[in-house]
Amino acid sequence: MATIPPRTFEPTAAEDGRNGHIRELSAPPPSAVKVLERKVKAREAKNINEARVVVSVGRGIEKKEDLAIARELADVLGGEIGCTRPISEEMHWLPEELCIGLSGVQIKPDLYVGLGISGQIQHVTGIRNARVICAINKDENAPVFGVADFGIVGDLYSVVPKLVQELKKI
Repeated sequence: MATIPPRTFEPTAAEDGRNGHIRELSAPPPSAVKVLERKVKAREAKNINEARVVVSVGRGIEKKEDLAIARELADVLGGEIGCTRPISEEMHWLPEELCIGLSGVQIKPDLYVGLGISGQIQHVTGIRNARVICAINKDENAPVFGVADFGIVGDLYSVVPKLVQELKKI
């Protein structure tokens, strides 16, 4: 069995001598389950899919109050803040809508800045379409440097304030 989305391929001519067999299946019987009510989940954060700049935080952020460092950098760059799964799901510091990665959102910003993000494949999957990837991590062997266009090996707590200070001069 194969399913192909409509208009994926151009139809072939019957002259090639091959004929497929199409069998239509009937719809399953109606379910006994009834929907009693639907509630739309209210968004807790902005849609980062449309952001041109995303500053994302990972486990390198030591406490919730330190998210202010990332927010300040995002504000200076005119961007939005995002995060890894542990920040949203385990620590509940940011809403789920800001989680970037395989089980989160896929983003395509002009600039992605990762702060204290190791760069596991689950997260990298969500940022691979970014035009420019910049990583700041104190672990010089962090996998994120393998996908980054620019990398700064250093403690985000000393690097980011200096970066913000310089960007404010521009």
